Amino acid sequence: MPDYIFFMHDDARDGEDNWEPYLTQLKASGSFEGGSAIGDGVCVRKTDDLPSLTSHLVGYIRVNADNLEHAKSMLEGNPHFEAGGTVEIRKCLGQIRRPLDVRSRHLADIAERTAHVRL
Repeated sequence: MPDYIFFMHDDARDGEDNWEPYLTQLKASGSFEGGSAIGDGVCVRKTDDLPSLTSHLVGYIRVNADNLEHAKSMLEGNPHFEAGGTVEIRKCLGQIRRPLDVRSRHLADIAERTAHVRL
């Protein structure tokens, strides 16, 4: 199932303080993969020509969803969206393996290679 990121822009009206029910709902559905408010930062590159920081992003949430429509349906109850704020939805095109996934695969490989060994 692909992952999507909800980028929250800084254009919401007041009233987006109560995130707990929304996050609880995402976690209960098994879709929540993480998120955070976004603070100040910098743009870096090896050359001297630096772009300006994307300052209109204030937070993100990562979810897994069947498709873009499914991801859009998860915005119901999102305090930022409900307060009139813009949420940009982007599909993650690749996945970095989580350490647990790598360990689990490694253990499965060991089990397969040693299945014939009798103690």
